[in-house]
Amino acid sequence: MKTLILILSLLSFHIYPTGHDAVIAVFNLSQHDNDLSLSIVFDIEDYHTVHNIEKTSITTEHLGQYINESTNWQINGKELELEVESISKENDHYKAICKTIQFREGIKDIDVRNQFLLTIEGHSNIVMLDINDTFRDFRMHKDRKQIQVRF
Repeated sequence: MKTLILILSLLSFHIYPTGHDAVIAVFNLSQHDNDLSLSIVFDIEDYHTVHNIEKTSITTEHLGQYINESTNWQINGKELELEVESISKENDHYKAICKTIQFREGIKDIDVRNQFLLTIEGHSNIVMLDINDTFRDFRMHKDRKQIQVRF
């Protein structure tokens, strides 16, 4: 847990280690009243290596398609269709913000399948959930591609 907190602290303060010391993407799903927001921070090199495209070629459409192909988010059994609203560059990482999702009913469970960038050796996806005034985080990797969380 201490390692996870250190990694997340480094990401949030924009102090990125060189040489891929930690090969991760961070997914942060948070609830604000009836709205859900998802942000994703991931390594620029990893993304372009997986997709074999130039660094200037990333678009919200391309990234949105990849997110929906490589991840699946279900809340109370209802699948979310994610749409990337913006992409910004922060040092060696991209930060993607998905469009706000309105979810009016109470959240009882979240199922996540996540294979985002898992073709990169040693890659992990950190899924952080801030739902119903409860914070939970999970490390997903090649041997743990799906989680089910009950609230």
